[in-house]
Amino acid sequence: MDISDDTGDGSHRFRVEITEVDILIAGSRSENADDSEDRVVPPRVGDRHGRYVVEVPPGRPVSSMETQIRRYDSADAAAVVALSLRAWEPVFESLQAVLGAKLFVRLHPDWRSDQRRAVEGVLTTESTEVWVAHVRERVVGFVATRLHEEQPIGEVHMLAVDPVSQRNGIGTLLTNFALEQIKRAGMTVAMVESGGDPGHAPARGTYEKAGFSLLPVARYFKAL
Repeated sequence: MDISDDTGDGSHRFRVEITEVDILIAGSRSENADDSEDRVVPPRVGDRHGRYVVEVPPGRPVSSMETQIRRYDSADAAAVVALSLRAWEPVFESLQAVLGAKLFVRLHPDWRSDQRRAVEGVLTTESTEVWVAHVRERVVGFVATRLHEEQPIGEVHMLAVDPVSQRNGIGTLLTNFALEQIKRAGMTVAMVESGGDPGHAPARGTYEKAGFSLLPVARYFKAL
């Protein structure tokens, strides 16, 4: 299966099919594209094949296979929880380094159990929409959104990509897909929350690349 092609300008691209609600979007390369990072480019007018294109800059190996996004199914639960725990392990290590062992243990005596319950809660809450990204039927990431219609704000509530599949544009793909769903639901603002510690730096980079503006918030803790 040919999933990559040379664009003629030194970059590569692989096709990422989007199947949610039968809305398929085709991508093309922008003439003003920045070759320093992966891009999920906007649709080409009149293109009816329905694919996002994630473009990888020159010199960057194309290691990701064809990625599809579909609605979450209960059969995905174990895979989603497992990849989430793998994805958040370095984040909690970072939090422990920032907070110190004593305070961290009081806040997160068993972070794996807490995080497992948090993810399972998101997967079973009716007010949350969840989609999974998969490569050749293997779930590699997921995103969950919530709508706050009274404001109206759409929230990217939870997002994770399996560490073995990170740095292939999947986080960006899931973020942009979630934003499209939020916009289609009639929301006029999108929001996402993340940590300010080093462990959350990749997530912050993904959201900033998607066009989110940062509102600095300070949260303090003290062990008693």
